Order: sequence, then structure tokens, then C-alpha cells
Amino acid sequence: MLELSESAYGHNLETILTAAEAKGLKEQLHISEAHRVEICKAAIYYGGKVFEYPAIGEACVGYPSLPDLQVLLEFAGQLVESLAQQCREAQ
Repeated sequence: MLELSESAYGHNLETILTAAEAKGLKEQLHISEAHRVEICKAAIYYGGKVFEYPAIGEACVGYPSLPDLQVLLEFAGQLVESLAQQCREAQ
């Protein structure tokens, strides 16, 4: 999956997720609809570097489209565990 880090995908989390699924991620990890929805929400902020450089306009209205960070953390944990398991098996 090294090619997923190449510039063709940029910082678009939704595109990266779709490409990873096409390369077999779905066989390694269950991705719920809630995970997908929150990843797509995060993609908007991540692509615009809003996590690094907060958008003043959105901050004033409380970031109405901010993803559910608990759902993202859950997914990230599952992804890390799945990848760690594959690395252990490859040794």
C-alpha cells in the first residue's frame, strides 16, 4: 500500500479510503457506515489543513461539520491493531 502515500492522493482522506478499500482494506478491517461518514467529514477539515490552522469563521460558529472524534479514534485504533497484526504475522 506504499503507493497510497504518493502525491496523487494528496490529503484527501476520502480518496485514500476508497483506494485502500480497492486494494483490500475491507478484507482486513470492518469499516462501518459511521466510520465512513466521520472520515468524509474529517476529509473536509484535513484537506484544508483546518486541524493545523483553525478557520476563524468556522470557529466562531463552533465547527458545525466537525467529525465525531470518538468515532475516528475508534476507527484509528482498529486500523492500527489490524496493521500491527499483519506486521507480526509477516515476521
